[in-house]
Amino acid sequence: MRAPLTLRKRSFLWLFFLLGAVASSGAGAATGWIPPRTVTALLPGATLAPGSVHSLAMTLRANGVPASLDWTVTAGGQFPLGVAPSFGSLDIPADSLRIVTFTVTAPPETAWVATISVELKDQLTGRHVAKVSAAYMAASVGRAEVWSAPSSWAAPANTAGALTFQVHSIVAASESVDVTMDRSNPDPNNAGALFSGSNPPATIYLPGNATVTLTVPTTIAGSAYGGNANTVSCTVSSNGGNSFASAHAIASAAIPDSLPTTLVPIGLVPTAEAMAGRDGPVELPWRGLWLVPAGLDGVRVIRSDASLAAIGPIDTIASGTDDRLVGRIRIPSFAASLAVVPGFVGPAGDTLDLGLLAAGRAGLMLLDLRQVLDFPFGTWEDFFDTDMNGIDDRILRTIPLSGFATDVAWFRAPSGRIVALVAEADTGSVPVSASYNPAAVVAGTGAGVVGIDVTAAYDSLGGVPYAAGTLATPGSTLDLELRRTGTGAPDLAIADGASGVSMYRLTVGTGAPAAITYTPLGSVALSSAWGTPYARDLCWIPNTRDSVYLAVGASAGGTQIVRAPVGGAPSLVLSQQTSAGSIGLGATWTGNLGVALGAGGVALMRIPGAGELDRIAPAAPPPYAGPVLLARGQTWTEGRPLELALHRTPSSAASSMAFGSTAGPIPDLLVSDGARALLLRPGQVTITGVAENRSPPRAMPLHVSVAPNPLGERTEIRVFDASARAGLRPVDARIFDVQGRLVRRLQREVPSGTASPGTARFTWDGRDDRGRRLGSGRYWLRVREGSREATRSVLILR
Repeated sequence: MRAPLTLRKRSFLWLFFLLGAVASSGAGAATGWIPPRTVTALLPGATLAPGSVHSLAMTLRANGVPASLDWTVTAGGQFPLGVAPSFGSLDIPADSLRIVTFTVTAPPETAWVATISVELKDQLTGRHVAKVSAAYMAASVGRAEVWSAPSSWAAPANTAGALTFQVHSIVAASESVDVTMDRSNPDPNNAGALFSGSNPPATIYLPGNATVTLTVPTTIAGSAYGGNANTVSCTVSSNGGNSFASAHAIASAAIPDSLPTTLVPIGLVPTAEAMAGRDGPVELPWRGLWLVPAGLDGVRVIRSDASLAAIGPIDTIASGTDDRLVGRIRIPSFAASLAVVPGFVGPAGDTLDLGLLAAGRAGLMLLDLRQVLDFPFGTWEDFFDTDMNGIDDRILRTIPLSGFATDVAWFRAPSGRIVALVAEADTGSVPVSASYNPAAVVAGTGAGVVGIDVTAAYDSLGGVPYAAGTLATPGSTLDLELRRTGTGAPDLAIADGASGVSMYRLTVGTGAPAAITYTPLGSVALSSAWGTPYARDLCWIPNTRDSVYLAVGASAGGTQIVRAPVGGAPSLVLSQQTSAGSIGLGATWTGNLGVALGAGGVALMRIPGAGELDRIAPAAPPPYAGPVLLARGQTWTEGRPLELALHRTPSSAASSMAFGSTAGPIPDLLVSDGARALLLRPGQVTITGVAENRSPPRAMPLHVSVAPNPLGERTEIRVFDASARAGLRPVDARIFDVQGRLVRRLQREVPSGTASPGTARFTWDGRDDRGRRLGSGRYWLRVREGSREATRSVLILR
């Protein structure tokens, strides 16, 4: 008698829990793919009869670059499988497939589940490349044998074919068996990206001691990269119980015309927790690092060298952690957003990169960023928790706030003091999350904008006043941006949730702490043409003069542009519909805007220049009658839409982003995309594979030498850029005292005919701007060239 259906289904669920087979039942077809890692490795699962011998095949593909591999087999589980051969080596040319065939022998006495694992290492370095495992059930107590034949099917993208399974009865009696097919993606970077296909009949007739072939029609997705694959799982429910097998369909080659030419995924670093960051990751180009706020995981440190442009995980020592995750600052709260004050000079004359962390419900944290890399030996406590209190020693001070600190920005006041402004949102839902729910927040629990005198707060002695003034806002302050005005105090722009965008002129006192006065310049309600607007993120548009225009992530209202003239009231000029809610923005000088759309992925847009935006007004003739409303795909003045590209996968959860310092037509875009940092390249060339060594040159840091140092009466300062083929752009060199006060602006010397390209030279005679000799002590040299900056300590000995 056949087992009751309910019992068999329970057994089916137990089997999938045991084997870890994740079935994705097609909740929408995949709309995009992440390229595979450098080696794709696939191993089938099966149900084997006691004492039987089968041939099973491991499928390998080298993606983008050739691979020379050593492999080793390990068998485990409840019964010992014999696997031959158990080790070997092979070379795989770039973008080619290889099959390794194993003879698998099941012992006469088998029960439960066995496993086979194959570890792949690079022949030259011995480094771990990949590990693939599969489960093998015992066809005991009357279960049917099930295996795939062949173990995989490979074909170019957009090819229709089939996978086949053999179902063999090991009992004499005939029976009807239930068949369940499921499709999943073995690559966690492509979870949910599925090939389409149909299934065999749900019930088949299985004669006693006979074999039946099941055919599973499958079409490899036309947008798949070479090396992308799907797992097809077959479960057969017979009177003896459930049997299981798996096979793989793999794209042997991509269709170049179907792959993206813009927003190409070239790098992916998986993380334990979802990435956060209202303004996205923070690059420290002078140190070759990215600092990524990662919510409950603290601040993660990622290398920004060429290795970033590789699909991960990259785990050469099989540690379980991506090699590019080189540090972590443990935060006992929620790391929401980070700003860095480079070369901050403390009261005692110490200098450091000072991190200002918006730490959610914990408020604002001051972080010592001098040492952010994990040590290759010892434990975290050995170096970063020496007092054993469980709190990272690099947290210099925590300033509690009443709401949720979601963003922070800083500026240098005319007095030289560093002042921070913290966006303190209402509580109830995490404001930097892709799933933020404005309806769940408790109005009035956030303070709005909180000013902090960082120079005062850095002094860790008790009783030091640091409050610089609070601004209550009518909505929920989610983001803020500052604009330099030339007066020493910037203008402030606020994304205030349902209340739209507000602008304020700041006035900063000369006392300690520095008191801020907020003078309103006006506010603007956002357009509801595409949905209910909710201001979540702001960024200044850098390809328009004097930062006059703001881009606004308006949630369901799309991406909108606000004109904010210096000293004048803001106004709405353009509203662009997006395919999903616009929740995070990043802009670059090339006139491009990256838009985080949560589950909708990432959009790349071109930003109209000032020549177009300046003409938009309510009374202007078409197409400049303001505000301009552009539906998705609608063309405007240049006969093309603003949206250039969209990258979206089934696992997209983009919440914020930042363009890097990459040299090229458009810089690379690093996206906080759920539990991964995703590097997208806004390229124009068809990509047919991804290699770890395909990366454009990055902007080199400035090299600064000061000699002699210490100085008596005069020193020479040289600034050198190794990547420059001609002279440096204008270089600004200034000297500050230990209190952060500007004492001297240095004049660049006119180079001689033999001057080296990329070199700037200054001399300093140890005097201030008024010609007065400065006393002995430590001073600080700050050099800026474009967006790059370097700081050096200079000592005067009289």
